[in-house]
Amino acid sequence: MSASRMAFGEYRFDPPTGELAGPARTVNLRPQAAKTLELLAGADGELVSRERLRRELWPDKRVVLFEVSISTVIRELRRALGDDHHQPRFIETIPRRGYRFVAPVTMASGSIGRPVAARRRTGPMGHLARAAGFLALLTVVPFLGGTASIPASRSSEGGNSDITSLSLGGFRAQAEVPAAAVLARALDEELTTTLSAVRLPGLRVIRDDARRAGSAGYKLDGSVRTDDEGWLIMARVSSSGDGGLIWSKRFRWQDDPGSLGTREIAVRIAQGVLDKVAPRTRSSSLAEAKAAYGTGRQLLALPTAEATHDAIEALDRAVSLDPGYADAQAALAEALLKWPGVDKTPEVIERARAAAEKALAIDPTQAGAQRALGEIALLFDWDWEQAGARLERALELAPANARMRDAWASWLSARGHNDEALGQIRLAQALEPSEVAISIDVMLFHYFARDYQGTLGAARRLAKLWPGNYASDYYSMLALLSSGDAEGAAAYAEEALVRWDRRRGEAGQPIPGVRDPVTRFWEHWLAGLLGRKDQQSVDRVAVALAYLQLGRNEDALDTMQAATETHYFSYLMPYLGVSPALDPLRGNPRFEFLLRNLGEAALTDYYDSGTAARRRPD
Repeated sequence: MSASRMAFGEYRFDPPTGELAGPARTVNLRPQAAKTLELLAGADGELVSRERLRRELWPDKRVVLFEVSISTVIRELRRALGDDHHQPRFIETIPRRGYRFVAPVTMASGSIGRPVAARRRTGPMGHLARAAGFLALLTVVPFLGGTASIPASRSSEGGNSDITSLSLGGFRAQAEVPAAAVLARALDEELTTTLSAVRLPGLRVIRDDARRAGSAGYKLDGSVRTDDEGWLIMARVSSSGDGGLIWSKRFRWQDDPGSLGTREIAVRIAQGVLDKVAPRTRSSSLAEAKAAYGTGRQLLALPTAEATHDAIEALDRAVSLDPGYADAQAALAEALLKWPGVDKTPEVIERARAAAEKALAIDPTQAGAQRALGEIALLFDWDWEQAGARLERALELAPANARMRDAWASWLSARGHNDEALGQIRLAQALEPSEVAISIDVMLFHYFARDYQGTLGAARRLAKLWPGNYASDYYSMLALLSSGDAEGAAAYAEEALVRWDRRRGEAGQPIPGVRDPVTRFWEHWLAGLLGRKDQQSVDRVAVALAYLQLGRNEDALDTMQAATETHYFSYLMPYLGVSPALDPLRGNPRFEFLLRNLGEAALTDYYDSGTAARRRPD
């Protein structure tokens, strides 16, 4: 079967080469995507289980990594086929089981008829077609001056005789590999476009053949060749006078989803070049930007909304002084998303998204930017596949960073992977034991895993770390009620109400006709939420959960429905499908419809966690 060409709809697929030919273009699929399409299309309309795909494609990977990997592959195939997962023409998802190819498939011997020079080859030469696609994708990124994101663009000073020139000498290609010349030309064009957009006082960027004799400056050139590992791109800067080496760096381009595209390589080359040949023109603003960034990072470490507002102001200054400061752009995205902080309006979310995307355009290895985009995908876009891919990538880039582990644990917990989530959040807490946000998540993830004793222990630890917080009381009550300990819940409610009254410095007013301390607890909790002056800062899901604890199920559903319809940002929204607090709504058609608005993953995890809840002994 693998030696035959497949035809379905308006597409032809050649499994040996990975070529998918459509009416408008031919796509060269990655090996894993090509193998997946071959398995699905060759199954005669039968279900291909997730377990079979795991065995065939990632035999040595853990299941948790498979979840992200297969989702990425299926998304790539649907994009190549122009398919819609809501109304599939080709690939149908069977929740928690696998995938089915629904289009009729015909088989024919031979391969797709295309010119030999344009066909995918084995080894490094096969990367060229992907380079063209990657270049086309990257042209939509809002780079500086419409071309590239380079540090701080400034007006050049005409008439200045003290001008340093940077001549672009071009990249030499490995003679015996014709395809290398194509990549070399692509790099030449990208670097010319990128560096020509830079406006720094005292620096002129020119083509090598246009360089005027006697001008003091530097020359940028490089080479492109292949070896056993793929493409090897070498860049260097030398003195125009004596040819002495000033700077050099090599870049790898390999056949995997995280590889560098030519635009990204050009940006990184340009960044290194400018730091060497024009440091004096940038030193003052860079020093100010670095100072502002340092202030912003220090403020981000403080657990108050005021500190977060001040951090945003400092980081805004840093990126205005140096738009090419990737760390500052990523930190700005983090600050805009941080709790406690600014209200998460759609405008704020889009600011955070733009800052994170700018950071990655400058430095594709920015873990903080990947984390920010992953959190936006999870908490605002409700794009589960994108969130998983981003957050896992952030952890790969910074495995020793507690916040990356916390973010990855958040996705795992929302998907019901409780053991993995608890393992990751414990590691995060070990890395930063005094971080309040991580300690809150330890408590939450124990609760979502239905480990109520673990929830109570985490709540006690949080209360010591953050005296006077209300979250410890909230989740302690939920844990006691969910575990069926009515007597313990009543006693805890009495103690909490006394603490709250003492904290406010006043005696609590009794609620007419309410003697049950648990009901009084939730009435006071709800009144505190609805009584805040700034209602936009109140998490609507928290309000809905308070309604639910008081038996006001319809009010809870109305509040959650309004939140989903307005695409409301909530830290709790991704967990609606797995939270034990929502067990009273299981089987309610309105609730299931609401979860469907959050995406297939939320509804799937709801069914899975419901099965687990029913099997759990009382």
